[in-house]
Amino acid sequence: MEPILLIHGYGSEQGTATSQRGAARIYGNLATWLKRTYSSDSVFELDLTRWISLEDGIGLDDVSRAMDAALRGPYSHLMSKTFHVIIHSTGALVVRNWMLKFAGPNQPIRNLIYLAGANFGSGWADLGNNRLARWGRELFTSSEAGTRILNALELGASRTIDLHLSLRGGDASMAARGVREYVIIGSQPAARWFERPIRFAKEDGSDGVVRVSAANLNFCYARFTANSAGQKATVRDVMDLRKLAHLPTDAVYYDRVEESLPGVDGREVVPLAIPYNTAHSGSDYSVVYGSANREYVEPLLQTALETTNINTWRTLARPFADVTAASREESKVRGFTDRLADRGWERPTQYDAHAQVVIRLFDEDERPIDDYDIYFESEPADGHVTAISDLIEHKHRNGVTPNVFMFYLRTEKWDREEEKWKDRFDELKSLTFSIEANEPETDDIQYVPFVLPLDQGAIKKWIRHHTTTVMDVYMRRVPSENVFRIFPA
Repeated sequence: MEPILLIHGYGSEQGTATSQRGAARIYGNLATWLKRTYSSDSVFELDLTRWISLEDGIGLDDVSRAMDAALRGPYSHLMSKTFHVIIHSTGALVVRNWMLKFAGPNQPIRNLIYLAGANFGSGWADLGNNRLARWGRELFTSSEAGTRILNALELGASRTIDLHLSLRGGDASMAARGVREYVIIGSQPAARWFERPIRFAKEDGSDGVVRVSAANLNFCYARFTANSAGQKATVRDVMDLRKLAHLPTDAVYYDRVEESLPGVDGREVVPLAIPYNTAHSGSDYSVVYGSANREYVEPLLQTALETTNINTWRTLARPFADVTAASREESKVRGFTDRLADRGWERPTQYDAHAQVVIRLFDEDERPIDDYDIYFESEPADGHVTAISDLIEHKHRNGVTPNVFMFYLRTEKWDREEEKWKDRFDELKSLTFSIEANEPETDDIQYVPFVLPLDQGAIKKWIRHHTTTVMDVYMRRVPSENVFRIFPA
């Protein structure tokens, strides 16, 4: 077996860069199992605690650069051949950023396993970055919040999205670089978190810290720019549209000029598995070292680590998905404790599929647009009264880049009476997505509204279970005639 390198996530402060005891506490029995299964001298822990955790001035590039220094210094024996990597949580961004900026053309990683990798962020990052949390750390732990790392972890972090876009396909993709990626994440926060007054600790479709849709690297992407109708639109056209109660669905001023879907045009599908009884952390349920879920997690790790070629890797999406299906079946027969069951909590609802939809708004000169309104209007399918608003469970405007807005949708729902999951998009006949933007500093600039009508097939194509969809919209900026008026002397 080639060497295996373990890389931890944000806030793993148990040790120092010279403390093996700290690394053992971070990884628990994972390192022990790996050494027993393979060999005691093939498992290494890269302890990034001094760089990654709680220093406000340290950013993602700094941590990736520190990783590079370690791999070209104390761990140079790994770089001389090839090795595998297992990461937890924030380690996903560290490794992917290292791959993009530091690894070089002959990078040595082969199997890269994300254990609850926070690829598209975590709701906890915003909580961890607010003033109350910072005060608490300063008063009681004498540490900072790790602001720049938390900014990279915030939902809708634009630089993080750009990182994934840079690695999504073609010669730039991870597979083209020789890396076989795998995502393993639970969808079952520990029961003790359900009584905490924090939504992210007990979200369905999440492991209590990272959403499945945020961990999944099989994201969808689309970029829109103004078409010929949008280029011809005048200020008067825009003002007339804005007087209407609803933007007409035929007012399509933008075309999709770029798209990227997993499994299409050579883009590889990353195997994703949701093992049963698995949460982000905790001695019983942690995806890293939980004692109650090794029978689910360890076979996935072993399959990934022992994959030796790209063709075998391409066949693993289905067996990994089968693990998810088995977990959902098991959730049907395993309930909550009586105390939580009496309050209406059901185990299967934790496995309801969700999706994240992230919208980034720019003007045609690629400047961010911060003043906008986003609307969803839907038509129910026959026999239903469902509206798209019934699916939206959380909304978030990014604090660092306010031109980025994120919606969290429950795309499947457990039906107790029929004892099965129902696709919520089957309840929608169509969906119209529209955006109106404003230039707050002047009345002489208008933005051509964005309207995107979707039928049921298009909805399912672009908003997928357990998946993040990113939409970049470049809105046409239209100046009024006053901007061009020349007054005689």
